[in-house]
Amino acid sequence: MTSVAEEHAPYDGVDRDARCAQQTLVCTVFMTITSTIGVARNRDDVWAFLADLRNAPKWDRSIARATLTSNGPLGTGAIVETTSPGGKRQSFRVVTFEPPRLLTFRLLRSPLFRSADLTFRLETADAGTRITHEIQVQPRVWLLILVPVLNLIGRRALSTDLDYLRRSLEEGLDLTKPAFRSP
Repeated sequence: MTSVAEEHAPYDGVDRDARCAQQTLVCTVFMTITSTIGVARNRDDVWAFLADLRNAPKWDRSIARATLTSNGPLGTGAIVETTSPGGKRQSFRVVTFEPPRLLTFRLLRSPLFRSADLTFRLETADAGTRITHEIQVQPRVWLLILVPVLNLIGRRALSTDLDYLRRSLEEGLDLTKPAFRSP
């Protein structure tokens, strides 16, 4: 059944079924990027580090600042705004907060992505903690042509950031220190 608007819409050379298929494709393109790393720290220490927003810029190159913008402590329902080194802002809601094993942020506002979930899973491992970071993103339409490139770059970037997280936890690495920043 078609709506009145569809029945009277001007013909633009694309049939309605093809248009619906195109819209469905645009709405369902997701990229999922996953990386795992072992850290020689116990799971409670890793959780405490990840759940402290002040630590995000120490290991995540895409974050210059992370701020809790909702009332109360970080937990399920909390709103976090991140600012990139270039000044771009994104807002996230914490949708899963299960200390010390699972933390998920859901994108609320971004200039680049229609939606995104960022999940950290912490598991006790022989030598400490295994961190699995999964990012599932739906790019905006204008980025769809770049999905293969974004996927490749995103995998490398996520792997590098997880290594920085490991080094922050094990060695005290801090990307915000002038000695680390490149000129």
